[in-house]
Amino acid sequence: MEHSPGAIVNVHQTNPFGVTLDWELRNEFEEAISNEEISPEARTARYRRRITVREIMLDATLRLLHTAGFITMKDHEEGDYYHYRVIAAPGDYPS
Repeated sequence: MEHSPGAIVNVHQTNPFGVTLDWELRNEFEEAISNEEISPEARTARYRRRITVREIMLDATLRLLHTAGFITMKDHEEGDYYHYRVIAAPGDYPS
């Protein structure tokens, strides 16, 4: 499924269960990574930058939701992967 660039809210009924956030980059970013004219090293560097941009945007989105009163959590999955979770809406969780 193709998404518009920006934040994506996912609701899971199976693992990782609950509400998680993701971030979609512009298509141009993906096309730059898959361009066959660049070296494997340059492709790896671009891919790493894509991951870094995604992590920065997800961290910022999670902080914004937390500031707005949502209960949030950055949940370590494995390796360098995290689930960015929304646990409860404002007022739905005891203080």
